[in-house]
Amino acid sequence: MLNLFKYFKKKKITILIMIIVSILFGYFLSKIVTYNRAYYVAKFEITNDAIFDLKKITSKEYLEEIKASGYNEKTKTNKYENINISKMLKKSDFTIKQIDENRYEIKTAYKYYDIFFISSSISLGTRAKMFIKDSVTNLVGEENVVFENETDIVKLYNSASTTIYMLYFLLIGIVVTLSVMTIIYYKMDDQENNFVYDNEETYRTIFHKSYFKNAFKAISKTKDIAILGLLFGMMIVCKFIPLPSGFGDLGISFTYIFFAIISLIYGPIYGFLIGMLSDTIGFIIKPSGYFFFGYTLQAALSGMIYGICLYKTKVNYGKVLLARILINMLMNVLFGSILYAIVFTDFKLFSKDFNEYVKSYAILFSLPKNLFYLLPQSLLLYFVIKRVSPVLNHFGLISDEVYDHIKLLE
Repeated sequence: MLNLFKYFKKKKITILIMIIVSILFGYFLSKIVTYNRAYYVAKFEITNDAIFDLKKITSKEYLEEIKASGYNEKTKTNKYENINISKMLKKSDFTIKQIDENRYEIKTAYKYYDIFFISSSISLGTRAKMFIKDSVTNLVGEENVVFENETDIVKLYNSASTTIYMLYFLLIGIVVTLSVMTIIYYKMDDQENNFVYDNEETYRTIFHKSYFKNAFKAISKTKDIAILGLLFGMMIVCKFIPLPSGFGDLGISFTYIFFAIISLIYGPIYGFLIGMLSDTIGFIIKPSGYFFFGYTLQAALSGMIYGICLYKTKVNYGKVLLARILINMLMNVLFGSILYAIVFTDFKLFSKDFNEYVKSYAILFSLPKNLFYLLPQSLLLYFVIKRVSPVLNHFGLISDEVYDHIKLLE
């Protein structure tokens, strides 16, 4: 582990470059999201019994007149020059609805008023504010309209927080950089130490012809069943003692440590089965809502991932980190967000609400939590595996080949 940190220290320029690139990527992505998804809303009331023509205010001819009125003879410029009226109306990006008898709401897309990446500062406010105000007052007279938000007239919705996006991609950049560098480091370590694979005790890949044959035979003695039951019992206990994670209602526990050790010893097949059992038995002991097989499948696949990464292979921090990346990002963030949306939309897949639930749960809770805890979880798991490996080897639960390499990492 000390050699790994020395390796990172030598590559500090690479890490710094990736951090800067990640921050810039987050900044640009926030601008792209805002430009394409944000919209302005203006609410107003027509007073003094003035006649307000709903059809005229959304007609192309009328809005082209308002656009032309933005021309300044003195500066020879038009403050509304960039507004594409034809495209805006074709895509229904300028709409009006009647709230009640005299109150109305205009909704219009952000991208027609602000130059991409450059929000021009105009003394009277944004182009959207000015354009909407001119459109309404020109139709009924300034004295016959009262805007609810008179100071700004328009409010911006669905815009991306530049700071949040920059922090997200900073975390992603750090995690990806350290992960790739760790995998490269241990790949080099493989070559230097000439670790022997494919001898039925250690495998290079899961596609070896005898890999799954041996994985099926991982439990063949009464001792195996007893030890598996003990580890499984500890796993279930930890499942009901979650610690607050700081990200909404999402908790964090040490269940994954026992789960990983079970899969390390008994492989991906029994890891899959233990995952199914843990979710099912956990629900029976402490029901929450209603049983959903999707979460059972999520737990089962997590056990399989641990087994694929750790069973009968060279165990090092790179393999542990890879397992946590796959589980945190693939199982927890991606698959977990989809399952959350399925449950909370009553299985109305791919509806508007479904997509919003996926995005909001992933971005606000699941992604930051799983990124934040990725390195601490992987380091703790690696430390525990090193400490329990002598015991596992003593009872014949891991081979001498695997244990001998773990000893080299002390």
